[in-house]
Amino acid sequence: NGSNGRFTAPVAGNYILWFGNLVENQRYSFVKKNGSYLGGGSQSWGYTGSSGYNQLSGGAIMTLAANDYVEFVHTGSGTSYGNQHGCCYFALLS
Repeated sequence: NGSNGRFTAPVAGNYILWFGNLVENQRYSFVKKNGSYLGGGSQSWGYTGSSGYNQLSGGAIMTLAANDYVEFVHTGSGTSYGNQHGCCYFALLS
């Protein structure tokens, strides 16, 4: 969903999830499932602590029920350029 940044599973199954994003300075990337941080918010999917521009990406295979939703969240003092230089990939595997 381009308006809220969420992927909603149309059917139950195993999905591959991947994101890529251009970031500047310090940024953390997290994943939320149904509004809750995976790992309780303590497990980042990616981090860039260096100055300048960096590519931040991550992915996983996740089991979702029908109507579960997933979103990627970026936090930190840096800037994300996801609208101009980012992408997400979601696909049903089985």
